[in-house]
Amino acid sequence: MRTESLRQNILQIAERLLKEKGYNGWSYQDISTVIGIKKASIHYYFPRKEDLGCELIEYYHHNSLENLTETCRKLTKANDKLAAFARLYANVLEQPNCYCLLGMLAADFMTLPDKMQTALRKSFEEERNWVAQVLEEGATQDLWDTEESSFELKAAVIVNCLQGMLLMARLEKNPQKAFFENAILFLQNLC
Repeated sequence: MRTESLRQNILQIAERLLKEKGYNGWSYQDISTVIGIKKASIHYYFPRKEDLGCELIEYYHHNSLENLTETCRKLTKANDKLAAFARLYANVLEQPNCYCLLGMLAADFMTLPDKMQTALRKSFEEERNWVAQVLEEGATQDLWDTEESSFELKAAVIVNCLQGMLLMARLEKNPQKAFFENAILFLQNLC
């Protein structure tokens, strides 16, 4: 197996295991068993489990924001950008083990190594900042009345509620439809 493809394979298996079992429910032994390699091969790329965890956070967060940025380049109205943001969450429900990696890590937050806690906080902070900018943009477009002082607060509420809705949508027969309908209704009422 090529070096880069082995590294990617390790990341993919670790992501799957994390979504299935949480951060504390898997080990390098689990990854080595699935891939059929020695644990030393994993340690070559990721000396400690927290290094692998930080890489997963960065990879997942970067890909999500990259997809969102690309989608929003074509959108001019802030409400359409917020809908695209909600769709990003809804897309998680199409994947096997329909859990948001960052949401799963947030559930394990108190048991994560400091380095991962810092990386996770940074990811959610960047997400909230993006939403706050869109809220401000929407206010300048006269799409909603929002006090400048409440952009950050509303952004935090939006991100937190979407994470919660994502968890609860899995209880529905059609989780993606239930999530997206609830998310749009929520965003319309909040803004």
